[in-house]
Amino acid sequence: MKTKNSLPTSLLKKQTDPNIQLYLQFNKLKLLYRQGWLRFVPESKCESVAEHTLGVILLGLLFKDKLASDLDICKYMKMSLIHDFGEIIIGDLKTTIENENPDDKYNREKSAIKDLFKNIADGEEFINLWTEIEEGQTAEAIFVKQMDKIEMILQASIYENTYQQKMQEFYDYTRTKYGETSLKYLIEEIESLRPEL
Repeated sequence: MKTKNSLPTSLLKKQTDPNIQLYLQFNKLKLLYRQGWLRFVPESKCESVAEHTLGVILLGLLFKDKLASDLDICKYMKMSLIHDFGEIIIGDLKTTIENENPDDKYNREKSAIKDLFKNIADGEEFINLWTEIEEGQTAEAIFVKQMDKIEMILQASIYENTYQQKMQEFYDYTRTKYGETSLKYLIEEIESLRPEL
């Protein structure tokens, strides 16, 4: 798992307020590269998981009225913020472990989420929100998953234009999942930003 740096372990070993401890652990996402981009872009220019998270939050705020007007935006923001928190402990596995059993990945992430939030006052709420995202049945959970993929192809477009490196697989995946939904126009709009390679 490639990272920008590592968090000083001395910080994590100190006894401190559980909220400070969680914040320190969150910093691992600032340091963790989104592993799938490393095949295409220089390591020093690669997006971190935390940067991706910020993009997912922002996209939800920008497109809520157009795509999900009845959404509970506060719930969406909480869900977006924690949707990749399991990666604090298990890393960015989506692209680095081939053929991993989805149930195994889910169980590992769920265990990580429980561990991260076990000492937080509202920890159970966050554990339940993460589970809701994974189940993907509520409007907020569906929108988090959609904006997660939209952020990915927007970032692919930025990297394509910056490094003149074709990243078709990211667009294909998003089209397969959301190409015939209300996101179709948005996907097409983003694809129109792609350079001729």
